Amino acid sequence: MTRKFLAAAVGLFLILTSVVAFMGWRAKNEIEQVATDQFNSQQLLLAQKIADDIDEHFVFLKTSLQSLATVWGRTPAEAFRPDAAVPPYFQMLKHWKVLAMGFSKGPGGQPDWFDDAGRIEGDAGVDAAPALAFVREQAPGRVFVSRVIVPAAGPFAGKRLVVMAVLVPDEEGDAAASGTILLILDAMAIAREYAHGVRSGATGYAWVVDDKGFFLDHYEDRFLGQHSIETRRERNPELDWSRIENLLRDRILTGQTGTDWYVSGWHRGLISEMKKLAAFSPARPSDTDDAGNIWGVCLAAPETEVQGLIGRLVVREWLLVGLFEAVVFCGFVVAMFYALRVPRMLGTEVTRKKEELVK
Repeated sequence: MTRKFLAAAVGLFLILTSVVAFMGWRAKNEIEQVATDQFNSQQLLLAQKIADDIDEHFVFLKTSLQSLATVWGRTPAEAFRPDAAVPPYFQMLKHWKVLAMGFSKGPGGQPDWFDDAGRIEGDAGVDAAPALAFVREQAPGRVFVSRVIVPAAGPFAGKRLVVMAVLVPDEEGDAAASGTILLILDAMAIAREYAHGVRSGATGYAWVVDDKGFFLDHYEDRFLGQHSIETRRERNPELDWSRIENLLRDRILTGQTGTDWYVSGWHRGLISEMKKLAAFSPARPSDTDDAGNIWGVCLAAPETEVQGLIGRLVVREWLLVGLFEAVVFCGFVVAMFYALRVPRMLGTEVTRKKEELVK
């Protein structure tokens, strides 16, 4: 009977221990999931804020071009001289990452470009034909915003640029006064203005890619202007980059907003394979005129950021579980001690009584 009781008690103790351990493990996972969701939600807010700021940057320049086009459209042809009219306005807009400002006379003339030094002599290296064609085909006031381009020659060779343009309406019926105002913007400077230095958690950072997946901004300068997948493969060809490749192709560069994760081989100064939490949102420089012109904004941080946030909580949880197990174990030991001792004491007492009776 004692052995059966002992076996039952040990079995009950093991079952109770297993149940408590399972509940503790499940609670830990639920806490981690809640913390991960909250962390990603905060990252998503940051990504959306950066994307909104980039969009607002282009909205301001669009509004400025439309207002300028209206003013210039009312200027008589004989009183309008691009070399006198463009530079003052360029000085006003250059703080908005404008590298050059130009004016194309008539329906499709070659633009005259101006920068900080004055008129740009020779070929600026920027193909303005798509911009001129767009504004001629659209209603007055529609602003053209190009996708990111990289000139092969000229003063802007190798830079990642965006071209903006608006048609100057011919309100007075004088064809000589009409034309197109153009801007050349530094795409990487715009992305850096709003994304660089943004942190999520303790070490997370933002990166921005253009519609082809080239970095416009990144914490590591070596990645700037490089393709977001190819440069990763070059740095660590042994790592499987399929997760981030699919994330970029199927979600970030299709204009989705959301959260996900991917595997990386480094983070700031740490070189190690790790899982990163990602939150992303699109910036749309062209708005609805070009649905494919998307800048992907992403906030990324190692999963260990979340573990660090809840680490103390999890330790306390397991300490409570351990304390509970210790109390149960002590109670079990005490119960077993008396369960085994009492029968022996009773047996001894019965034997003693029998001996007394015999005497």
